[in-house]
Amino acid sequence: MILTHENFKRELGGLQSGLSQATMEPYFRKAEMWFKKQVGNDLYGFLNELEPAVDTEDFELKQLAEGAIAWYAFQLVQPRLNIKIGDAGFAKMLPSNHVALTKWEYVKLEESNASMLDICIEGFWSTLESMTNQPQEWLESEDYEIRNRLFLKDAAELTRHLPLVKNSVRMFESLKYYIEKIEITLIEETITSEVFERLKQGLAKQNNVVLNDIDKKLLSRIRDAVALCALLEALPYLSVLIDAEGVRIVVKTDSTRNEIEADYDSKSNLIQKLTTDSSEALNKVREYMKLVSSEQQYPTFYQTIADSEPFDIFSMDDDQHPIL
Repeated sequence: MILTHENFKRELGGLQSGLSQATMEPYFRKAEMWFKKQVGNDLYGFLNELEPAVDTEDFELKQLAEGAIAWYAFQLVQPRLNIKIGDAGFAKMLPSNHVALTKWEYVKLEESNASMLDICIEGFWSTLESMTNQPQEWLESEDYEIRNRLFLKDAAELTRHLPLVKNSVRMFESLKYYIEKIEITLIEETITSEVFERLKQGLAKQNNVVLNDIDKKLLSRIRDAVALCALLEALPYLSVLIDAEGVRIVVKTDSTRNEIEADYDSKSNLIQKLTTDSSEALNKVREYMKLVSSEQQYPTFYQTIADSEPFDIFSMDDDQHPIL
């Protein structure tokens, strides 16, 4: 495993010595499974064997990996730390001279844990992609290609184009399906398959494709459009929970903050605003391509659709609507 009990205590800080390795080890294993799924087998194997010198890029990368695993493991174990299970059933332990957390303190602790996990996993990806010499095991892996298949590949990149995401890994995972769907149903059609494939190959550094300044400016506009359109499509489903008990709307209620489901009018206004912004963002993509396209730059777009009508989501009937 990548994470040791000593490094776990270093990452979290302030842990009592009584929190033993035997207590934490099952959760370490589950957290390692989660992390392996996040980064892929090849990169995980590289990190597991890595013994870097202090103050090197590899050392920083491994520390961030350990931090992500540690905080995920702590999230898993936290609800069970004061629970005792025996022949008499379940009991809550409360040592002498200790006071149990209030509900609002527990909620704040959960929120803090989630924020620390987001910081570590996003810091890991940021550090990896800024390394002078990225691990060859990563660059040659299938997971590298999978990660780079999206124009918005992680929470940090999504936040740059949709600030309300606030680097939330959980929010990015909720939108990931819709991001990929928007790319295929709207972006590829808007910019043509040839341009779409060129940008994808450039991002993944495939077939010696190198993106120029025009490509990079186009990508920025595309990412703006994808972020808005993905949120627009996902919005009706973000608070919906579907399981064996049926379909329910999730409403968060605790002693420090009560959150209620937005009413119909509020959602309707938000959807209308997102629809308008999405249409404008898509038109900015097309207008930019019309400005820069030529027989040398984006020739397929130049020859076939540069003079077509601008894209307007509002002008479409519901049965033709690509999002609603």
